[in-house]
Amino acid sequence: MKKIITLLIVAMLGATAFSGQNRNTTAVKLQGKITLDGKLNEAAWQQTPASSPLVEISGKKVPQQLQTTFKVLYDDNGVYLGIRSNEPKIKYLKTNAPLVLDSAVWINDDVEVFIDPIGDRMEYYQFGITPGGAKCDFYFIEGGNTGKSGYNPVWQAKSFIGSNYYTTEIFIPFAALNVRKLKPGRQDWIISVARQRLAGKTARHTLFNTGGKKGFHNVTAWGKVKGITVPSGKYLFYGENSSAEVGKTASGYNVTTAINLLNRGNKARKVTVQAEIEGKKVKKNIALPKGKLQLVELPAMNIASQGIKQVKFSVTEPGTGKLLYTNIAVIKLKYQPIVLSITQPAYRNTIYFTQKINKISAAVMLNMPQSKLRNAKLVARFQSSAGKRIWSKDYKITPGINKLSLTIPAVTLPVGTYQLQIKLRASSGSELAQVSTSVFKLGNAPAVEVRIDRKGNTVVNGVPLFIRGWYGNYIFKLAPISMAGIRMPRSINFLMGGNNIDSTRLGFKYTVGLTRIPGLEAAAKAGKKLPESVKQAVLEKIAAVKYDRNAIGYYLSDEPECRGLSAETLQELYQLIKKADPYRLCLIVSRTPARYLSACDVISPHPYNNPIINQQGKRAFSQDYADIHRKLQEGYKAINGRAKGLWSMPQIFSYYEFGKKSRSVQPDFSQARWSIYSGVANHATGVVPFIFCDYWNDIENRIGINYMFETLAWLEPAWTAGNDQKTLVRCSNGGAIDVVTKKYTSNGKSHLYIVATNRSDKKTKVNFTIFGANRYKRLFVLRENRTVSFKRGKFSDTFAVGDVHIYTTCDQIPYFKSLQEIKAEIAAIKSYPKSGKNILRNGKFNWQRGVDGRDSRIYGDSLADGNFDSPGWQPWYGNRKELNLVFPDGVKFNKFSFYSNNIKAARLEVWSYGKWRELAKWTNIYQFRTTWQGKMQDTVKLRLMVDKVKLGRNVNGGSIPCITEIKMY
Repeated sequence: MKKIITLLIVAMLGATAFSGQNRNTTAVKLQGKITLDGKLNEAAWQQTPASSPLVEISGKKVPQQLQTTFKVLYDDNGVYLGIRSNEPKIKYLKTNAPLVLDSAVWINDDVEVFIDPIGDRMEYYQFGITPGGAKCDFYFIEGGNTGKSGYNPVWQAKSFIGSNYYTTEIFIPFAALNVRKLKPGRQDWIISVARQRLAGKTARHTLFNTGGKKGFHNVTAWGKVKGITVPSGKYLFYGENSSAEVGKTASGYNVTTAINLLNRGNKARKVTVQAEIEGKKVKKNIALPKGKLQLVELPAMNIASQGIKQVKFSVTEPGTGKLLYTNIAVIKLKYQPIVLSITQPAYRNTIYFTQKINKISAAVMLNMPQSKLRNAKLVARFQSSAGKRIWSKDYKITPGINKLSLTIPAVTLPVGTYQLQIKLRASSGSELAQVSTSVFKLGNAPAVEVRIDRKGNTVVNGVPLFIRGWYGNYIFKLAPISMAGIRMPRSINFLMGGNNIDSTRLGFKYTVGLTRIPGLEAAAKAGKKLPESVKQAVLEKIAAVKYDRNAIGYYLSDEPECRGLSAETLQELYQLIKKADPYRLCLIVSRTPARYLSACDVISPHPYNNPIINQQGKRAFSQDYADIHRKLQEGYKAINGRAKGLWSMPQIFSYYEFGKKSRSVQPDFSQARWSIYSGVANHATGVVPFIFCDYWNDIENRIGINYMFETLAWLEPAWTAGNDQKTLVRCSNGGAIDVVTKKYTSNGKSHLYIVATNRSDKKTKVNFTIFGANRYKRLFVLRENRTVSFKRGKFSDTFAVGDVHIYTTCDQIPYFKSLQEIKAEIAAIKSYPKSGKNILRNGKFNWQRGVDGRDSRIYGDSLADGNFDSPGWQPWYGNRKELNLVFPDGVKFNKFSFYSNNIKAARLEVWSYGKWRELAKWTNIYQFRTTWQGKMQDTVKLRLMVDKVKLGRNVNGGSIPCITEIKMY
């Protein structure tokens, strides 16, 4: 991540003296105009009230001569901030940060603005500027846990340095706040303004609200700026994954740019899209459809040079020129006179041992002016690595044709490495350009052969699989001793969090993680070549699994877009692995799949639809229902029929409370089911839900996900071997449906298999037309105990919000529990045991988890649900030393038992007369259940202090203590 500035200094700061958190200020509607010169001398600034002075990060008040205040104005175009920073040592200001895109402003004196316009404290923008004019801008998600790379909006800022102060004037267009849809109308925004002072002997870090452990990025403590009004129906646009193609001209290079734009409005919008490179501009007027990510290709422009360029994209309102969207893309422009691609074999230019390929096919595109191609000849040569020519052919270039197809016989091709070389020669015989690529034919794999076919299936030893499992599992990060009697879900074939020991023991497939190799991310963040030490570490990882039949690939990177990792560096890593181990796939998990597709064989988008209880008290997602659709469709379109895998990774857990008005909850069965099947309905060839640790914590998902995987296992033959059928969907009430239809023939009978999900926030009736399906008469709806009439390829059904329907014409369906039966099973287990002697379960006592009564690592009642193989407390990120239980109304008990397989030493303490008192101490725990019994205790809170775990490492290390159950009597 690019910056969380104050983590290193918090430990040195004193106790909090200022208790006022979540302070507020008020924005004023701008009257007149602002000249952005940093001076704050316009009448509008004079008439606007200033905020309360910034305070030290610890909460201490700041002396008046060092105080910083700010004011906020707004108009129909955006927000203005005027910041005054008192500075008695003005000549010692540090202002030497370079004036580049996303400059390292934090090495200087600077002021920073943090804005969350949505108000849920989950995602926010950061803008920073030094007195010398260096700027940066970032976007953070998950409450600052990770970031989103590629956010480079166009905004303005200017500073003025006075005799004992400096002032900063900032204008942030509404069009720059485009990652999430702005709410129209008058509203309050979450805000913080911060200042880093380096001019004195001791660095000072001040901000609008206290910082706590997360410093400037403590989003939960930020205040509000009240009264900003956003014009309705204007700022609805978002763009991503821009690209460029480069051609050669007599005067330079011809560049064609493109960007994916999303119109979040409720109707199509006419807009003007513009791209600008080094002062050269091109425009295009277009009507952007509602709710759809649309690729907009702009006219070509001529520039003088290739290389790394900043491409400024903008969307404006026709006629008025009003700015609606803005962002700067950094694109590497590289001219290639000839583009050569192998189309058969489709995967990695490689013929595998289990494949039967009779011919090699290639496509050649000539990216040169027609004047140079006149009477030219293309010479194609295919030869072995030893230089033996196997095939050759010359092609005459036809005027006006710049694409050619080549076919090379390969029936008797021996195992080995081959090279296809293409040369373009002028009529004079001189060489105009050349290009070459390698083709491989492999023998039998030493352990496992894995490839991706044209349908995106993962083919293991010649058998196509629909990958189903999950990512981020608990047990596979620890030794098996940490959980007794583990129950695996039915019908899985893959676990991303696994290792070779667990995979052999339990029989699932897994990928080898490379994300934590020292130096790998540092090189990728800097966009540098991989150091030799990193390459050696990668090769050692590969060597370790050479004979492992369960290791089917390598996990290259997690969230590279959030970590700011270079796609080029990851491509180098990918090439290294392909050469060292051609028998296994490479995987990247990313929310910007098109950007990193060239660096992997499988891309796995993971939309974060954080489940919450919204302000109306209802279950919902923090993102709209279409989020999974957008990410999966982006990956699917980028793959564009190539042999690449698309695995869906929906979020099946919830982050803890980020805002006061909305709170997070574990997804229920219906939410999890919708998230998983939405991936399938958007062309995923694998489903790997991001369950993190919480499959085991949440009984609803432990039961429900088993049944989902069971259905996916039954659908697997149709999904891997079936053919896609064209489906027309018409919705009433403005709904939106994702649907995939497969036609699969088995034992001489052909049947349809359909997965459809509702991605809109409305109940809607849907009319389906499936082409080429006239002979089918009815559809069975899996797990719903009903059928649907199917006539002449058409049928209708109704979808509630978050609904999933799975249809088939096949009447040979195994026994599947219905949705009603599954929900009844969940309800029965969740209600057991509601009575009994365990006071944590009998409902008579109000109890909470965590120091503040809100522990983000404990969900539901999994600490006292009667299930001893479910870790109710497992502090993956939180405090690993203590488990706190809080009883607001008090509790009396004289017996306490906890169940754990990996805690070796612990202490039980109760809160008594304003301090903690030890009840019991265990130094060598060998049994699964550990019990204290003694004199009756009357307290409002107690805690279990963990001193050692059984894996030979202390609690502060990599081992994580686990408690599966607690009982109190």
